[in-house]
Amino acid sequence: MIKNVNTERPGIFSLVERKKWDAWKEVEGLSADQAKQQYIEALLEMFDHIGEQVNISDWLSGDANGALIKEKLALLGKVV
Repeated sequence: MIKNVNTERPGIFSLVERKKWDAWKEVEGLSADQAKQQYIEALLEMFDHIGEQVNISDWLSGDANGALIKEKLALLGKVV
């Protein structure tokens, strides 16, 4: 199980810390496997959104993209 939030919510001017705290609070009580699954689903959704705006095949064929990135995207089924 993911550990519960054990700190006070950061102040309004600590934007990044507050967002992280809110995200942690949102998954309170989930098992590690459930949290991992939600994370993977969020990544896949993000890749789908990016794929609507960028030609992934062209991007992946570029020299600037390392083999590790291509391998990880292939594992997620995002290589055409």
